[in-house]
Amino acid sequence: MRCFHPYKIIGGLLLLLLGASAWLHISGRTIEADFYLKVFSAFGVFCAVLFALYGEAIKSFVDRIDLQIELGERSNNFLDLHPADTGPVSVFCHHLRVINKTPYRPVLNCRVWLVRIQDEVDNTFKEQFTFAVPRLMKWAPAEFSPEVRSFSEDQVFDFGYTYIGQDTFDVTYHNAQGGVFKGACLAGHRRRYIFRITADNYIRSKLHTVEVRVLKTDARTEWPYRIRTDIDVIT
Repeated sequence: MRCFHPYKIIGGLLLLLLGASAWLHISGRTIEADFYLKVFSAFGVFCAVLFALYGEAIKSFVDRIDLQIELGERSNNFLDLHPADTGPVSVFCHHLRVINKTPYRPVLNCRVWLVRIQDEVDNTFKEQFTFAVPRLMKWAPAEFSPEVRSFSEDQVFDFGYTYIGQDTFDVTYHNAQGGVFKGACLAGHRRRYIFRITADNYIRSKLHTVEVRVLKTDARTEWPYRIRTDIDVIT
């Protein structure tokens, strides 16, 4: 828990009042000791009643779940095959992680939504392609509960593919959603993908920005491909 957690502050105040009462009583100052003891008792009863009536609401307010999107601990350094209409194509798979910074509070039925895309125009990122319905991302591995997950520490979700033969990065999302969607980032461009995380017990409406830059490179021994995707978590 955090050092200045409200529960710790309340507990510290109660201990301080009780200690002060005991010290004053030992010192012979019984009137002041009785006063502090009464304050301790009244404050303790008030807190007990308050937590009994509104415990869950208080817990959700003062001890909020803190979720962050971060890069994966490791990235694949090998090609994978992705099915396409013309047959399997060579791709690099990219993943991101949702980290629970408060692992003592499990996240229930968590989902990740892509809500906005911004393109770099004249050194400024602007929303060029607007879509009204957020895109639901898929948890990885997608064979197990791709839409929703409950967890304590972290979970990985599919972010997208780099298509080696097409000089393109394309974001992936739950394939049950239809409609027109232009999520690809072409070589030589930068895009920002903005996500929102939701869960049954997560009430913050924080946005998370991930920047993608697709580069054309000279094939080298350590990187034998002419395309590379750099991914950074901005916020």
